[in-house]
Amino acid sequence: MEGTEASSAGIPHFITFIVAVAQYPGLPPEILSGIFLRAIAPEFLLDSSLTAGPDSPWWKAMETALSVSTVCQSWHLPGIRLLYENVVFRNLRQLPFFLRTIETNPLTYQNLVKHITIYAFVYPHYGASFSRYLQNIINSCPSLKRFSFLSPVELPCTAVIPTLNSGITHLCLRTATPTILFLLDCVRDSLISLTITVHHAPLEIINTDKTFLLPNLQDLSIYVEDKEPLNRILDLLLVPRLQRFIFSSVFDTDDSLASLTSFLETYGRRVTLLHLWSVPLRAPCMGLWKLLQVCPVLEHIALYPGFYTSVTHSNVRWMDIGPMPRGRAGGGDDVMWTLSKAKAAFPKLKGFREVFSPEFIKPISIVLPPDLVVSDDEAFDFTFPGIELQYRPGVVRILRFIDDFDYQDFTYDSDCEPDLSSSEESEDTGSVSVGSLEDLFE
Repeated sequence: MEGTEASSAGIPHFITFIVAVAQYPGLPPEILSGIFLRAIAPEFLLDSSLTAGPDSPWWKAMETALSVSTVCQSWHLPGIRLLYENVVFRNLRQLPFFLRTIETNPLTYQNLVKHITIYAFVYPHYGASFSRYLQNIINSCPSLKRFSFLSPVELPCTAVIPTLNSGITHLCLRTATPTILFLLDCVRDSLISLTITVHHAPLEIINTDKTFLLPNLQDLSIYVEDKEPLNRILDLLLVPRLQRFIFSSVFDTDDSLASLTSFLETYGRRVTLLHLWSVPLRAPCMGLWKLLQVCPVLEHIALYPGFYTSVTHSNVRWMDIGPMPRGRAGGGDDVMWTLSKAKAAFPKLKGFREVFSPEFIKPISIVLPPDLVVSDDEAFDFTFPGIELQYRPGVVRILRFIDDFDYQDFTYDSDCEPDLSSSEESEDTGSVSVGSLEDLFE
């Protein structure tokens, strides 16, 4: 996949793109879809949350997709596919608009939706409306494979998380433990990838004899924001086919290490990718060495710089090193010291990558194979509006920037409560207008 660079004269990315594709009229929709897909930054480079700002690379990608769909009739369906494949709800007002669209045109839109992400803050007195709209949306999207609930606040007691389709393969959750367990119960047989951020939950809720067998789960990522529930969460998960495991914590305790070791003693025999993105795991202790040894086929590891020489493994071939988290000591000298000790710690080591953007450590390790660039001849860049990935031997950089040309901005008022009733009463037009799409991705 290659990005399309804007010209040095400052011509907008999309205009340059249109001129290039327009030279080949009459291309079939499948070919156009492949071309358009490569004109937009891949999902792992885009932050669709509100914290990314109104001029974020995600918004620019959505603007490009919207522009594609309005060029001509032959480009309309490929452009709509780009817009509807990954749907992000960042405020409550988007839900009724979206539901009206897919219910009015089910043959056109319902099968396009593959991924739904929720960032919206749910007001207590709109909890029931939120639950009803979201459940109807999920029921209307038979091709849905990924679901992410990443709202910065917990759902109010007036709202309930929807029941998911049994075909969900990827689940990403930042919510209370009971909600996580409820959703796992819906998709346990089909789930391939699970990412959870662990919060505190009452002990009587977590202390349950029920376990969750996830027979097809291959990727498990756990981010700990509370000390207490980690071992209880791990005790509930049965993952016999686990291959990639990522753990991150900010707590300097030995409890996490003991829980992880016990977990991987049972399920680490197939693990080939292990990310210990955790400050406590920098400590010099035999426990960290044991943690690696219970993963006998481990090939790819990611650590903070400055790990100790007691960390060894006979099979590791690739290593990712990332920057220290904010507020922690360490820097370039730590990285150089780590690299100087890496060969002794991992005798089969073939190469390493220094990743300069900590938030991209996980997707880079999974999406970009470590042996993708091993020489200068294989180096490449992904350049898209607002963001660029540079991949050189041993180095991966993600750069965000603001282009010199102007994009149509969107506006939102985080202090304004949504008016769901007005959306329900709006007239059905039988088609999707540019205005409704802007509301969808506002």
